[in-house]
Amino acid sequence: MPRRTIRRWTPAGSEHSGPVEKVLMRKDGGRAPVLVTRTDLNAESGLCLSLVVDLSASRQADARALRAAQDLTAQIELAREEDRARIAREIHDELGAALTGISMHFKAARADAAARGQALPAALDAMPELIDGAGMAVDRIIGDLRPSVLDHLGVWAAIEWYAERVLPGAGIGWRVEMEPALTALGLESERATAIFRIAQEALTNVVRHAQAQQVTLRAALDGGTVVLEVRDDGKGIAAHDAAADGLMGMRERARRLGGELSVRPAPTRGTTVLLRLPLEA
Repeated sequence: MPRRTIRRWTPAGSEHSGPVEKVLMRKDGGRAPVLVTRTDLNAESGLCLSLVVDLSASRQADARALRAAQDLTAQIELAREEDRARIAREIHDELGAALTGISMHFKAARADAAARGQALPAALDAMPELIDGAGMAVDRIIGDLRPSVLDHLGVWAAIEWYAERVLPGAGIGWRVEMEPALTALGLESERATAIFRIAQEALTNVVRHAQAQQVTLRAALDGGTVVLEVRDDGKGIAAHDAAADGLMGMRERARRLGGELSVRPAPTRGTTVLLRLPLEA
């Protein structure tokens, strides 16, 4: 229950002050956050009425609610990644097999027609190109969902693969500088996925918004912390853009694993996204 303390009361002309949050010392030596509201009753005599509310219980409840929300968010994100991986596998297995079958049947039909001295209808001339286009679309969708290189070759190869995939087509030059010690790290799946998704979001933002000509990705190991930097030479990022949903999602990914992500404009031109993620929580 909140603790209320009345120092003194008199009906003389009163003035209200507060509320103000403070930290007070308990009798047991502990500290307690409190909310203090004071009403000055008589300026000359210094009489006042003070209301002191102990906020400890509410702060603890808030902290428990926040941890529960964070745990739920982590579970949702994990389930989402599992769904992405499952859908990517199904697309690869089913659509990939179907396109391969169509291609084989078309080639067999064309060879059979040629053996009989016949030609396939002209409407089918575009079939190989259409099949190839569908195959590339399937690969692109699988890559967006859950690139197989992430699971088979690791996060650093996946980051390079994604940069090579999206930046040249946007006319953006790029280079990757990775500390050799990183490749020997056995990152657990959740951390590897978080690093990749943050790098993916940062590069996607560069392509969509930065109007950049060059991007540099640097990754290093600082003690027990992975440091990833994505820097572009684009138009820079405004303060209100730094709080956008995509960037907030990147920060939340980092924070859930005990890391920290900052997004800041360069002094002259460009933006730097800096991730610091401990190897262990």
